[in-house]
Amino acid sequence: MLKGGSYKIKDGQMVISEYLDISQNENEVVYTATVLNQNQGKWVEFKLIKADNAFIFKNPVHDFPKQASYRKITDSEILVNVWKLKP
Repeated sequence: MLKGGSYKIKDGQMVISEYLDISQNENEVVYTATVLNQNQGKWVEFKLIKADNAFIFKNPVHDFPKQASYRKITDSEILVNVWKLKP
């Protein structure tokens, strides 16, 4: 399991906006996001659908985002794209 989070610095203080983890659930890889002050504090799961030059996770029933991709740029940079797919 990998764990992470998203935060910003406001007035010199770290303010966490979401908690993230990637884990293997039976035979699939699942990305889980818990965004503070959204979704009544419940997590949202995204399933790994592709893992070659980018890791792409998808949840077509979630409002936004429905899909997210993570691609390594350098040893210290990752490009993250999130988008809402057309029905």
